[in-house]
Parts: sequence; structure tokens; C-alpha cells
Amino acid sequence: MIRNETLRKAIHAINRHDAAAFASCYDEQAVVVDTAYPEPLRGRGAIAEDMQSVITAFPDLRFEIARELESGEVLAVEYAMSRTHTGPM
Repeated sequence: MIRNETLRKAIHAINRHDAAAFASCYDEQAVVVDTAYPEPLRGRGAIAEDMQSVITAFPDLRFEIARELESGEVLAVEYAMSRTHTGPM
């Protein structure tokens, strides 16, 4: 699957609040490193669990793509995100 198709699949999953579908956009052995995390997320299960916590904290989370640019190995996206923080995170 090319990058922009994967991106659209991931955003559609977020907008449906489907953490498992979002995680399926990652390789089974993916490692997500973020300075906000005390430890990297390892594998789809950890990615799905993390996304579920985001969906719980922001139950109206929604992304809308404004623009995409893809060139070779690079994909850049401009998007708008709306959400209301109503739960623990």
C-alpha cells in the first residue's frame, strides 16, 4: 500500500474511533518512539492500546486532510484536528 493510501486508511480509522483498524496500518513489529512516551510502543497491540486511550480521552476526535504532498519516500500532510478532552489520558 502506498503511503497516502495508508495515511487515509489510518485517518479514516481514527475518525471511526477504531483503534484496532488504526493499528493495522502499522507493521506487526512496528516500534513507535515519541518523547511523550516513557518507553517506545512495540507492535500493533501497543499501538492500538495507545490509540484507544487517545480516543477515550478525546471521544469526538476528528481529522480532516487539507493537503497532501508526496514525492518519492516523503509524504507531507496538512490537516485540521478537532477534539474535546473529556477523559483521563
